[in-house]
Amino acid sequence: MTTSLRKNSIMMVLYEVLTLIVPLVLTPYVSRTIGASGIGIYSYSFSVVSYFVIIVQLGVKLYGRREIAKVNDDITKYSVVFWEIFSIQTVMFILASLFYVFFLFEFYEKSLLKLALCIQFIEIVVGYLDISWLFYGIEKFKVVLLRNVIVRLLEVAFVFLFVTDQTRQIQYILIMALSNL
Repeated sequence: MTTSLRKNSIMMVLYEVLTLIVPLVLTPYVSRTIGASGIGIYSYSFSVVSYFVIIVQLGVKLYGRREIAKVNDDITKYSVVFWEIFSIQTVMFILASLFYVFFLFEFYEKSLLKLALCIQFIEIVVGYLDISWLFYGIEKFKVVLLRNVIVRLLEVAFVFLFVTDQTRQIQYILIMALSNL
């Protein structure tokens, strides 16, 4: 096993451990502070927006990673492939956004849930702007992992700082959406 491969493997394992620990720390705290209804609003709105994120990213992560890895050595081909894939992702983002806005205004009356769904639109933008497949394709794992670690730690800090009682449901949803952005 080469040193680079070993280092990348260790970083991936540490990141996976962090992704397991963060919910173990946050879940009991959030359950006590915003309660079951707050968690329910967040979970429901996140599950709805996740369908639209799937539309935006449909196959892009795997395909993009593979195609970038194929042309990794030629900067001209690399650039062309990146912009081709990103343009497909742009078209899917526009379509998903239009459907989401229609869905939002057609099926939900003015309520806390509608506000949560409006905030969760950030997740669709996140799905569009996510080019982690590019960094994985050029084998720059450290960039993605370092960013993710910093963001997860800030997410935990902001939740503990700003989500202090049941009236802070929207702040929780905003923190979770912005942490992905």
